[in-house]
Amino acid sequence: SRNFPNDADAIDAAYRTLRNGHFATPLDLKAVFPSLDNFRYKDKWWVIDIGGNNLRLIAFIEFRDQRIQMNFSDLKTQARALFDQASFIIDIKDEADYETALLLMDELIEDYDKNRGLIEVLSHSIEKWEDTSSEFTAFNQRIAQLDDGVAVLKTLMDQYQLKAGDLKAEVGSKSLVSMILNGSRQLTREHIQALSLRFHLSPAIFFRT
Repeated sequence: SRNFPNDADAIDAAYRTLRNGHFATPLDLKAVFPSLDNFRYKDKWWVIDIGGNNLRLIAFIEFRDQRIQMNFSDLKTQARALFDQASFIIDIKDEADYETALLLMDELIEDYDKNRGLIEVLSHSIEKWEDTSSEFTAFNQRIAQLDDGVAVLKTLMDQYQLKAGDLKAEVGSKSLVSMILNGSRQLTREHIQALSLRFHLSPAIFFRT
């Protein structure tokens, strides 16, 4: 991509946007990621092109207004026998557990509705490992250092194939856009309002929720 020669930059921005944004419906998400499309073989999995279409991200996304509260008491009862044989379901201890957990997740999502409870528990275990494992330290540090507003701005530029000069009306000069992207300047309330109007977004998407 002309804007992001380092594809890792686009991945970081997209990940931060997906993780911290509130998307009630697929239309909300498509406003940020116009390339969003259903993954035809698996329900609740979506495909997003990033990095100037150099990369294709496949993500499991459950929209918040459709979330169903689970009965964790029933979940524990049903899962207890599995926990004795597969402790990684609730506590991943090493890389082997992590790889096994990913393989199990692939199997479970083949019948999402039937396996919903176990998927919830396993996804939490996987996320906890990815947040704390040394294998993901560098990636997590980049994410932590990336401002939410900048992540959204980078994602929009990547998705819509925009250069700094294309945001003159909403942000200002090319140099100002560059300074915001590298963290030396911040998006103002006026910038966020203008960007929200242009891309039909809620201003809240630019802030951690």
